[in-house]
Amino acid sequence: MEKAKNIAGAEVFHAGTRKEGNNILTAGGRIFGVTGYNSNKEIGIFAARRAAYRAASFIEVPGGFHYRGDIAEKAGREIQIRI
Repeated sequence: MEKAKNIAGAEVFHAGTRKEGNNILTAGGRIFGVTGYNSNKEIGIFAARRAAYRAASFIEVPGGFHYRGDIAEKAGREIQIRI
């Protein structure tokens, strides 16, 4: 989790988690939100998306977890068409 929190241009938000000592515990469901940001109007969405997915790749949950890989994909394609 520490690596994910240190990715430039990304923020990790907890949902459905609680801290006990040094452990983060969850009951399941959607447990994290990862948001990427970048202010560059031409490449910002690409950099933000890359930062968010990079941060998500560092999150480890015993037993594994799944995250969507298509978030902001359509927006990126639409911007590429305009550039």
